[in-house]
Amino acid sequence: MAASGGSGDRAFRALALVGALGVVLVLAADVGARELFGRGFDGAGELALLAMILWVAAGTALAAREGRELRLRVLDGLAPAGWDLGFQRLADALAALGYFALSLGMLVLALESLRLGEGSAVLGIPPALGMLMLALAFFGCGGYRLRAALAPPSRPAQTTAAPTDEAKR
Repeated sequence: MAASGGSGDRAFRALALVGALGVVLVLAADVGARELFGRGFDGAGELALLAMILWVAAGTALAAREGRELRLRVLDGLAPAGWDLGFQRLADALAALGYFALSLGMLVLALESLRLGEGSAVLGIPPALGMLMLALAFFGCGGYRLRAALAPPSRPAQTTAAPTDEAKR
């Protein structure tokens, strides 16, 4: 599926950038402090982990938009070529359902974690924050796959032969 550049895309790109920069900056500051002062920052690992979750979650949603997330390809090509679009729509709908279920599951876990008052060891960051990031990412993945199932992109006909020099002129 081609990139649409919509507000969801921009938001997930921004979140991925914030996560990536967060990981780099927190870890660089921690290493720098260890080298200069002999002691790193308390909780740097927890902050870097949270930034990594954000980075991976947003990246996963962006991969789903492109249809590039991990999936089983065992059954690809087994059905007649004329059925490809129907099977692709079915696969996208099932993927959307799975992503929405994962999103709901993460939301339930996050709410339970908040109810229990859990927090990380050093900074007390609630694990629910990471779970909510994942829930948002899975919801985004589900939305992208549902959109693909309802309005699949037109795909150019695949050719088996490379263009000749005559065709290029």
